[in-house]
Amino acid sequence: MEFVVDDYGVQYSTYGKILFKADKKIERYTVKEGTEYISSEAFKECKALKMICIPCSVKEIEKEAFYDCRSLREVIIEDDKENGKGSKLEKIGKEAFAKCKALMSINLPDSVREIGSHAFDACELLRKINISDAATKISGEAFTRCSSLISLHIPEGAQIGTRFRLSSPLIESINIPDGVVDLDLSGCSSLKSVNIPDSVKHLNLNLEDDTNSESCFSLESITLPENLETINLRECDCEIISKSPKFEVVDGVLYEKTPEGLRLLYCPVSKGSCDIPDGVIEIAPHAFWNCKALKKVTIPDSVKIIGRHSFHNCDALEKLPVPKGLKKINDDGYDHYYGLLDLFGFDGAEGFEGFKGYSGKKNKKRK
Repeated sequence: MEFVVDDYGVQYSTYGKILFKADKKIERYTVKEGTEYISSEAFKECKALKMICIPCSVKEIEKEAFYDCRSLREVIIEDDKENGKGSKLEKIGKEAFAKCKALMSINLPDSVREIGSHAFDACELLRKINISDAATKISGEAFTRCSSLISLHIPEGAQIGTRFRLSSPLIESINIPDGVVDLDLSGCSSLKSVNIPDSVKHLNLNLEDDTNSESCFSLESITLPENLETINLRECDCEIISKSPKFEVVDGVLYEKTPEGLRLLYCPVSKGSCDIPDGVIEIAPHAFWNCKALKKVTIPDSVKIIGRHSFHNCDALEKLPVPKGLKKINDDGYDHYYGLLDLFGFDGAEGFEGFKGYSGKKNKKRK
């Protein structure tokens, strides 16, 4: 394909409608007026690029157009509607601005209708982005790993697909549109409110803040949707309301119903004691994770399985009763319980030889 090169080493199609490729050393650039498409990978890995100005004539920014422009701080999209020069930008492609680690904000014009998958993935400093109510298609994974994002408005009626992922320890509220099936909000440790539609079947709410290992105490309550099938709930201290027939809440503790019996899935981190009801067959992995206030747990003889890391960081817990029906400690779990044998009152590894997962090693002493 024929192309022309401007004074900055940027390649355009012969008639100037398509911007093909930029020089890797470019630092600041204004796209030529009349350009309609910024093609795939046009500025990819232009790591010195700090500013880009996009004229109102551009209709589409194609996939990976600015991928890994890690110094890019300023994106200007011209939009002068008052003078009849409103932006024509309609589509931002897949990974178009992914890994633009210095980008803090971007104003999208009202003309934008579609934002592709991972369009702003790993924009670690991106704090705010305005999305017009006119947008009709936004990928549920457009803003993955945007760890500084403080707010995100998703227009009502916008198509976002069946999967939605967001991981920002600063975001406080989010409205999830109907139609999402797989919802992942892991790491959103400042959440105060979240609306989860009944379409959600798989939910990940591991709300630990990876930067300081703190739990989420700001979320007051959560309602589990009617069609929920699986859930990972950790590092929060909220009231749980279940609309799903597969899950039930007893004294604030979440249980999963199975044909064999109940599985204890989650205990709020501030709970001081827990009386597990008879009929519970399993304490699931991470069930009491980081329950530092927990002093007493009553375990019925019906419990057969204790999952790995289920009592991790339960520093106030001194003793656990040994259920008569206990048959298995999952994986190499006992070595990671920070003194599980001590909690059960065993001396060294004596008494654990019959459990699946036992390796013959002595347990780690609790500190």
